[in-house]
Amino acid sequence: MPAVPTSAPRPLRELLHGPGPAPPVVRPGDVGGRAAWQTLVHEGVLRVLRADAACPAGRGVDAALRASVLAPEVPAGAVVTARTAVWVHTGRGRPETLDLTYPAGRHRPERPRGARLWQGHLLGPDTRRLGGVAVTTPQRTLVELVLHGARYPETPLLAAALLRAGADPGRARRAIEARSRVAARGPAHAALSAAAATLVGVEAAHG
Repeated sequence: MPAVPTSAPRPLRELLHGPGPAPPVVRPGDVGGRAAWQTLVHEGVLRVLRADAACPAGRGVDAALRASVLAPEVPAGAVVTARTAVWVHTGRGRPETLDLTYPAGRHRPERPRGARLWQGHLLGPDTRRLGGVAVTTPQRTLVELVLHGARYPETPLLAAALLRAGADPGRARRAIEARSRVAARGPAHAALSAAAATLVGVEAAHG
């Protein structure tokens, strides 16, 4: 009996080329498991965004796409902020844990494992919806970053990225001063000064 011809196995990269467009975010389960996903990353077919989330190489990555990567991890009522929101807005850093806040007077959301969660004095204009999740604006992100992340060595560089994105350090200082009981004022102001110095250095280095 003649052998039944079998088709050659499809290259892994073809897993992304179905009848429709490739999905904007590709996780291991979308391509047959972690081994296949890692192979696609190694071959340059996928570009890692965060943890086990990637996008097809060559696809433009914007704030909405980065925020959508976080959507499965953000509990209802929580707002992405601080280091995580810097990554959403600017692409700087790639936090493996979440920085989350929630408006004062609201129910405290469930804190995801490993995440930081605190109550914030948020007003309507302080947040926006991106990729299906609430994220603090760049201006509010700057305030939350220096208040709750001044101890992290990367904070000045992250804050400088927000300044380059249009956040106003003067407004941030006024927002910090408006909090009469904030013990972190001093470190927050120092972090803003360090961010301004970092920005000057970066701009000088690039002419």
